[in-house]
Amino acid sequence: MRDSWRPYLQIRAPRYTSYPSALRFNDGVDAGAFADKLAGIGPYEPVSLYVHVPFCRRMCWYCGCTMRVENNYARVRRYVDALCEEIRAVGDVLSGRGRPIGVHFGGGTPNILHNEDLARVLQAVEESIGLTDDARLAIELDPRLLENGDAAALRTLGFTRISLGVQDFDRHVQEAINRVQSFELVEACVSDMRVAGVDDLSIDILYGLPKQTERTFLRTLDKVVALSPDRVSVFGYAHLPSVLANQRMIVDADLPDDALRGELAEMADGALLR
Repeated sequence: MRDSWRPYLQIRAPRYTSYPSALRFNDGVDAGAFADKLAGIGPYEPVSLYVHVPFCRRMCWYCGCTMRVENNYARVRRYVDALCEEIRAVGDVLSGRGRPIGVHFGGGTPNILHNEDLARVLQAVEESIGLTDDARLAIELDPRLLENGDAAALRTLGFTRISLGVQDFDRHVQEAINRVQSFELVEACVSDMRVAGVDDLSIDILYGLPKQTERTFLRTLDKVVALSPDRVSVFGYAHLPSVLANQRMIVDADLPDDALRGELAEMADGALLR
């Protein structure tokens, strides 16, 4: 590990993926403040939209996202109904201002939605806020839920940026986080996406997971490289069992220590930037 990294091994900081970070959220940002910000958007100002789908078929023990396990699709559809109403309400406040340059579906598991419900959400955005032909549509996918024809259907809906949640390819690591999916399954998903014409494919992986070793993580990195994604997002697993009940299923003794976490991060850096 680089010596310059060692002073930072014990530092805990919020992830950069939300801005401002969750530690800066407060009750002062209410519906009125949100409406004021929307009203301040210029007529042609570019805006990005994020659509959260807080449902999954099963619980991943490492997960820190806002989600719930849901196997009654009627409840999911009611959420889509409410989401479309929210989009229309935002559109009313914007009154034609703003030009969406991208719509990102995250979760949870966005592809828990049936394709017709994804289409409903996009239609609500187009009718209430507006979508130009060059707006980038992106979606995070669980490869385990993809079925034949889904890749083509997503491309028909306009999605060109796809993110596949992989985390790790080692079977023992997968079992330790309750997310088992084979390399062959993910490889088939990647192939389907390429055939469908997806030109921006991302793979998400995590370091610092239980049971990870330098040897197993190197194999995962080699497999990720073999899939030739356009982008790889590498995150450090944040273990917060006092806050997230599902993470209590992870055995603390199985987690890599801080020094090994640093080694794994550096391995990812070396493998993906060569």
